[in-house]
Amino acid sequence: MTNVLSCNRTLEDLGSDYSEIVTKDINLAMIGITTTTLLNKSSCKEKTLKLQKCTSDDTDVVRKIHKMICKMKHLRLNQTNDLVLTVLHSLGCRCDEKQVRKSRHLRKRRSANRQKTKKLCKAEAILSAITVCYQRLSVKAALSRN
Repeated sequence: MTNVLSCNRTLEDLGSDYSEIVTKDINLAMIGITTTTLLNKSSCKEKTLKLQKCTSDDTDVVRKIHKMICKMKHLRLNQTNDLVLTVLHSLGCRCDEKQVRKSRHLRKRRSANRQKTKKLCKAEAILSAITVCYQRLSVKAALSRN
């Protein structure tokens, strides 16, 4: 039985994409973020971001992944560009342009280094949440094959 999810991709396709493609880009993005924060001699404080977390009984994991990857896209970080493109291609979705326009109006008062560190920390938190969602999605895909 094929479960069709939002953005016209099946659960099986997304699970396969995760295990074959997305995990590599997640790891590369995490390495890039960690390296950059270390080079900037800064670290991410334990701060709770209001991200939608995936739980084992979620019915629409894809929607949550899509929302988080669009948040990441709006951060416009070189370290996450490939991941964003890979995930959006895998999901078969695009991000809403209204959200992009909103994120362009960042406050200018913050120093460039502090602002970049804040973006990197947000991206790191989003990466962790997306990883959990994809792991849950991959489990669901494996169970649906059986």
